[in-house]
Amino acid sequence: MAAKKRLTAFFGGVLAGILISLVIMTGLVYLGSKQAVVVRINTNLLADTLEGSAQYLVESSIPIYLDDVKGNVPDVIGSRVEQQFDDAQLTMGGVSFSLPQEFVYQLETNYQESLVQSLNELLDTMPVEALSDELGEEISGAVINSLYSEFNHKIFEFEFLWGLITLPVQIELIDIPGEDDVKLIFAPNGI
Repeated sequence: MAAKKRLTAFFGGVLAGILISLVIMTGLVYLGSKQAVVVRINTNLLADTLEGSAQYLVESSIPIYLDDVKGNVPDVIGSRVEQQFDDAQLTMGGVSFSLPQEFVYQLETNYQESLVQSLNELLDTMPVEALSDELGEEISGAVINSLYSEFNHKIFEFEFLWGLITLPVQIELIDIPGEDDVKLIFAPNGI
């Protein structure tokens, strides 16, 4: 008799557990179908961070590229200037005189050195900081625009319990100084 009582209590407990589990599962399915989450991301701080990083990258990279360019300037100018003075002549009173080869060579060398020096001075005076500020702002703007076009108001569906519960999560991007960087909002009526 005691064994029968224990067996009845055991099965009663199992049945109660199953019923409670079903009620909880039904409640979760109901809430999951009626509930949505909005993740609001403030891009204001992100834009500033991206801009600063891009400016730093550009400002540290441009001098390296300029040094590479300056290293190639003599070769490029040399190939363009070469043999431009081969037919150098001096004309006076309608009479043309060929210039001596040493003079032509020296004239070509001086011209080439002057061009190389001028181009290197131009590259040295390039406004790297202003350029990095401008490029940093443009890069940041391009990345933020890409984020907005790709993710703003996009809905991702997350499935739980083998697809019984689907929770839609919407990404909302804003640009409001002073707002929280990330905010979770529960939307009871769905998205």
